[in-house]
Amino acid sequence: MDAMAEIRATFFEECAEQLAELDEALAALAGGTADGETVGVAYRAVHSIKGGAASFQMNDLAGFAKSFEALLGEVRAGRAETSGETMALLTACAAALRQLVALAAVTGPLLADLKAAVARTSPEAVEEPAAEEADGLDLGGFDFTPVSVDLSDMLAGGPAKWRIDFAPRPELYANANESARLIREVLALGEGKVTCDARRVPLLAELEPESACLAWSIELTTDAGEAAIREIFEFAEFDCELSLSPVPAEPAGEDGMDIAALIARAKADTAQAA
Repeated sequence: MDAMAEIRATFFEECAEQLAELDEALAALAGGTADGETVGVAYRAVHSIKGGAASFQMNDLAGFAKSFEALLGEVRAGRAETSGETMALLTACAAALRQLVALAAVTGPLLADLKAAVARTSPEAVEEPAAEEADGLDLGGFDFTPVSVDLSDMLAGGPAKWRIDFAPRPELYANANESARLIREVLALGEGKVTCDARRVPLLAELEPESACLAWSIELTTDAGEAAIREIFEFAEFDCELSLSPVPAEPAGEDGMDIAALIARAKADTAQAA
């Protein structure tokens, strides 16, 4: 087995574990025994499958998992209730996700074998089709793939400043997350200043080793939008107190350019010259 095949095999082994966690979480939701972390478990399971599928270009599996993840995100955010109708949809989606994982596990190796078998007799049959003309435009043999471009950050007028207040709970460390790593990933988005709030740290005699006493405030200037910042805390959202808000731009000082005054002055100069 080559290295890539081993990685694929590991991915599907992890999928089996994540599907089991998903089933347990949905069963708890349906049975009314769920706690505050149950939806997060289901969300992370689907998110992991989506990410792995995308890396292997399993587009059908990744696309379905992305939509499933979005619904679980609405439930996790409290915008969708786990009513009978929603619960039935979640359960059906979990069953479909399991089938898509099983299908991807079979079709991937088969597709490689099919191409190899055809190539032995008709090499030209497995060549990629040539690019076709689009709307009468001759592409001259160039491959053309339409892409979506998000210009929102460019239209927003450059980097924006954000304030992130981040206070971990003990569960964050119990779930193998690390504050320092999260802060480093935030700072990697741009330039920032980090302030540590140690007001909750008790006296040494009262300190509990598994407690979470420190909190941080980060002032970040970045071209990335709010979604990119929140994505860093995606798996830690329920294990911390998180506040994210834009910092208003400072008004121009006395030395700032007053356009109205400049126009008035230009008109006065023109009148005098006339």
